[in-house]
Amino acid sequence: MNLPLTDLLACPACGGHLDRGADGLRCPADGDLYLLHSSGIVDLRPARTRDQAEAFAGRYRAARLAEGWRPLAPDVAQALPHADPPGFPRLYWPLRRESWLRLAQLLAGVGRPPLPIADAGAGFPWLSHRLASLGHTVIAFDLSADTDFGLGATGLYPTAERGIPPSLGRGRFLPVLGDLTQPPLADGAFAAVICNASLHYADDLAATVTRLARAVRPGGALFVVDSPVAAAGRAGDRPGSRVLGRAEVDAALRDAGLTPTWHPVRRGRLWWLHRLKTRLLRRPGFEFPIVVGRA
Repeated sequence: MNLPLTDLLACPACGGHLDRGADGLRCPADGDLYLLHSSGIVDLRPARTRDQAEAFAGRYRAARLAEGWRPLAPDVAQALPHADPPGFPRLYWPLRRESWLRLAQLLAGVGRPPLPIADAGAGFPWLSHRLASLGHTVIAFDLSADTDFGLGATGLYPTAERGIPPSLGRGRFLPVLGDLTQPPLADGAFAAVICNASLHYADDLAATVTRLARAVRPGGALFVVDSPVAAAGRAGDRPGSRVLGRAEVDAALRDAGLTPTWHPVRRGRLWWLHRLKTRLLRRPGFEFPIVVGRA
């Protein structure tokens, strides 16, 4: 079954309904028009934050290139997370494989495909492709249209839509430029909203979780995946990121009207060696649990 696009997306400024026209999406409440970005992706970032978003995307790209990341070939991109492309940190894809396997199990508790799912702060859209390959209908939104490390890489995936289609079908995902703190998601439209390695970049955790929770329909869930969590929050290793505090995550979900449950992820040998090294060097540690906030 195809879902009308205007039932899934909303104005990022007011959260209201969007009308689809020949030239883009328009908010009838405030008259704002959202056009296609030069990448061919609909741009639903709030107008006042677009310059900041472009600057952040540029810094993110520069940092990843400095770390050794390189553009991926289509066959490698489509195999993720079940691949280990060169240039990435040693633990990067092994951890994501383990998280993906646990997430897939937990998603089964929400319902069977096709489910409407939002990949919030999607970045490089491997997860959206993986979810679409299972038969789900997915909105992937992120600040960055980078063609190598952001949503602009959707051309690598046969499950991706482009432009502003009238509707979105099962087994497909649509990239949308959007801000995690003002998500362009319609209220109550999604069985699952997944923050995959993204929530620790939110400037205001409580406000972001509250807004994302509005997009979750009754019986659905908000998933926090691959964000670093420790007993107490602190600044992260990457600019703009944080290690989230367990109590603040729990409180943010509860204050948003969700019931949180915490799920450890079975980690492999590489992670335990990393933890041992961290302890020997007396560095502060963290975990990557999956947190599920049920509506």
